[in-house]
Amino acid sequence: MDSFNVNKNYAAVIHRDGNNFGPSMISAFGDFEGGALNYYPHDDGKIDLQKLEKTKSKAQNLDLKNGLVLFNGNNAHQVDSFEGTRFSIVYFTLGCHAKMKQEDRARLSKMGVPTPKEDENPFCIISAPNGQRSDKKYAALLAAATPMKKRVLPPSMFWKKSVLAAGKKRKA
Repeated sequence: MDSFNVNKNYAAVIHRDGNNFGPSMISAFGDFEGGALNYYPHDDGKIDLQKLEKTKSKAQNLDLKNGLVLFNGNNAHQVDSFEGTRFSIVYFTLGCHAKMKQEDRARLSKMGVPTPKEDENPFCIISAPNGQRSDKKYAALLAAATPMKKRVLPPSMFWKKSVLAAGKKRKA
């Protein structure tokens, strides 16, 4: 993931990221209550967002204050309302990363910022979007997937911050 957004007191309405490679990571911090991420892994990309929002009971409600989430930004998602001061950081890769100049890719790598390969499959750790949108956009990637891809992948992953903080520190 080679890009990030920092948000302050922003409760995103239901949307799908338009220029996202796919996998995104997000967490939130600050003195706030509420502000969970509602993620719609059942989104097929065709249903009207306001209709999809009515299926909120099917959405994954992910506690960003106490966790780090990996999800597919191309599926619909939104943030619950909140009280207080809330910051969020979203890490992602732009869908046009394959057009990046090699010298820019090398420069990012030198700074410790991993970038996906030009032909990288964005769905080797989380599932691809559902429906016709997935079939068209990701058919070539999914067809070329390794046997490991044949396993059932989760639509998102969640790590508790308390568990992450208790883990071993990596050496630089």
